[in-house]
Amino acid sequence: MSINSVNLDIYGYGSTELGVDSINGTATVSAGNTYVDTPHGLSFTPDINRFTLQPQSELGGKDFWISNVGASTIRINISSSDFSDLVFGWKYN
Repeated sequence: MSINSVNLDIYGYGSTELGVDSINGTATVSAGNTYVDTPHGLSFTPDINRFTLQPQSELGGKDFWISNVGASTIRINISSSDFSDLVFGWKYN
């Protein structure tokens, strides 16, 4: 599994679990795919419940969610592939 397309902008304070106020970025699910694995930039495996996800593209009624939170990446999913790239903003706080 590879990163399809990622545009990552990280803004945070500290890199320890207790020291991070917030960190955010953007990721693109490329046309024809149903997910993208994107780096989160944290030095620990974050709590999935502290992420928020906001589509920045028209999704046409597709569901979207975060899964597979790991030590260095998160997965952004959509319920079905699209003919266009779909951009998402995410935030950890």
